[in-house]
Amino acid sequence: MDKQALSHSFKKFAEEECKGTSELYEFLSLQVASDEQLLELSTYVREGQPRPNMLFGAVHHLLLQGLNHDLKYYYPSITNPPKNKKDSFPLFKDFCSENEDVIIEILKVR
Repeated sequence: MDKQALSHSFKKFAEEECKGTSELYEFLSLQVASDEQLLELSTYVREGQPRPNMLFGAVHHLLLQGLNHDLKYYYPSITNPPKNKKDSFPLFKDFCSENEDVIIEILKVR
């Protein structure tokens, strides 16, 4: 899948699946849509699987498993109340970079 198609899939996810249900994922999806490194990471998702769902699911799974990173303070399922989503993207990108190998393994098998 080319980068333009990947970008489109994250924009579509934000607009069609997250709007009104997940402000965090809506915001992050729009940011990922223009980030080469994170788009590249999403290429490890198995064919036929929804790339945005899988990337966000892998990150959320690792945070729920107890990986200690400040990104956790933006997830309503982990922190109540969560921090403002507008400050979350640099931490999301950092988390993905720090945990790239384990995220890739999750994306390949789930």
